[in-house]
Amino acid sequence: MKYRSEIDGLRAIAVIAVIFFHAGFSLFPGGYVGVDVFFVISGYLIASLIFSEIEKNEFSLLKFYERRIRRIFPALFFIILLTTPLAWFYFLPNELQNYAKSIISILVFSSNFYFFSKSGYFEGVSDYQPLLHTWSLSIEEQFYLFFPIFVIFLYKFFKNYKLTIILILLFSSLLFTQLGGNLKTSYPFIEEKFFFFSQSIFTTFFFPFGRVWEIMFGVTAAIILNRINKQTNIKSNLLSFVGLALIFYSIFYFDNHTPFPSFYTLVPVVGTTLIIFFAQKGTLVNILLSNKQLVLIGLISYSAYLIHQPLF
Repeated sequence: MKYRSEIDGLRAIAVIAVIFFHAGFSLFPGGYVGVDVFFVISGYLIASLIFSEIEKNEFSLLKFYERRIRRIFPALFFIILLTTPLAWFYFLPNELQNYAKSIISILVFSSNFYFFSKSGYFEGVSDYQPLLHTWSLSIEEQFYLFFPIFVIFLYKFFKNYKLTIILILLFSSLLFTQLGGNLKTSYPFIEEKFFFFSQSIFTTFFFPFGRVWEIMFGVTAAIILNRINKQTNIKSNLLSFVGLALIFYSIFYFDNHTPFPSFYTLVPVVGTTLIIFFAQKGTLVNILLSNKQLVLIGLISYSAYLIHQPLF
């Protein structure tokens, strides 16, 4: 794959937004949308890699998993080793027990389900969960685990319809996210019969199918960009700038009271997708995001994301 420095610059903006949000800076009330930017980027990069290797008959499921393990686990283990002695020293017994359970859930790629069962992301008690932010990592890991198998299935039986199937999955997940988050308030009788919907807003926040559509935006971008010739023109400059503006709008104007995820999440997700599509070399956005300092932050964004929550 051709390296795109602007993607690392976009990663930098995403991780800075998340860190400043968790630091409590009032200027970044919607900084949590950085996670959604990461989801779209992951979908685009992983899909581009898998599609490229499959079409060249070079794809290996085991090698793919090996690369993901080498990418994810060293830094993750370091953070766990760093936080465990401090948790042992500072936490009360019940807090230490919860911390140990969170580690187990992380190691089996299910911390999103664990933290869903404990509390909401924006609740005060979450400040005492040093590994709470790994919920998004688990969703990405679940994507890495199942998406390659799904793609192999698509190429074997529905190769000519893969974009259509991806779009159906995208819109189904998006509707689930919007409707699931509103079921409790719109149809309160459902809560009495189905526990699944009794915490529906958290269900869509932490559960993979409530986030699949964001990743599928990136996957869709990978499929379409593989079919078209990209040209730098006025449209590319304009639409990539619109994409950057949408991301910054959501960072500065969303807050804890914005229904999330929901149709509101389309703002940063569409913004990220526009940048992936149109921020070609030579565009103003490409030049801005390819700044050396931003790219450097983007290259360490995963480690920065892992370390910030335990520090805070």
